[in-house]
Amino acid sequence: MKQLSNEDKQIAAQLKARLWYSISKILESELPNLQTDSTSNTSITANPLYVSSLVELAYNQLLNLGEDLERFARHAKRKTVTPEDMFLACRRNADLQGILADYWREMNQENVEEAGKDDKQTDEMPQVTGQETKNTDDNDDDDVFGDSEDDEEFIRLADRKIANR
Repeated sequence: MKQLSNEDKQIAAQLKARLWYSISKILESELPNLQTDSTSNTSITANPLYVSSLVELAYNQLLNLGEDLERFARHAKRKTVTPEDMFLACRRNADLQGILADYWREMNQENVEEAGKDDKQTDEMPQVTGQETKNTDDNDDDDVFGDSEDDEEFIRLADRKIANR
């Protein structure tokens, strides 16, 4: 594992704090649904150590996923991670692929509505075929994760999905 700069450490701490908050909110909303005995008045709670463990697990999974996505893009001779890379990363989980496909369609629909039927927008789903895709983006910037506007749009969409749970 590479050494992190002070700025990277601050970003990691902020990410973990946001992850802690999100996981805590999800647990808070889901724990009441886990009551096993309807006659009992005891409630299930989450120990702070449990929450901390979930945060560490999720954080490490995110790091591994990020590295995998970068490798998939690099293997395809691209500098930008695409939805195809994400579908490839979750190729063994059909349920997760379905959720991602729904996000993909919703994001495309919102982009079409905002752009007013831009010809470049498509409702086609990325297909994971095992074939290398060619880089159609001539932009050679160092932004591995693509356009920051797309990133912000994805974050807003994910935040809305979490808030609606």
